[in-house]
Amino acid sequence: MRITDERIDEMISLLEQYDVPDRTFLHEEMLNWKNGDYSNSVEIHNVLTQPSDYSVRIGKAYGLIQPGEEQRFIEETYQESDDVPQEEYAGYQEIQRRIEAQSRL
Repeated sequence: MRITDERIDEMISLLEQYDVPDRTFLHEEMLNWKNGDYSNSVEIHNVLTQPSDYSVRIGKAYGLIQPGEEQRFIEETYQESDDVPQEEYAGYQEIQRRIEAQSRL
């Protein structure tokens, strides 16, 4: 997913609604992102993709990419359309299910 202001706002809203692991850290960092500070992106990525309960194991990040590399990565990786509601993406639905399951524990 691309990081957009709307997605940052949605993440902040979800973190305010659900008690999930690393909630305080993630909430504080999303507020930083909202203010344009993405310096902690590697740690946030790894908290989300390498949780201690091993529920998700995507790829571990080791560093930030350069702006030129970022644009190329976006163009090669993302195929989503802004006219399709985010809720219709299977990945989004899976994340929602995991958040809800964690909040019930």
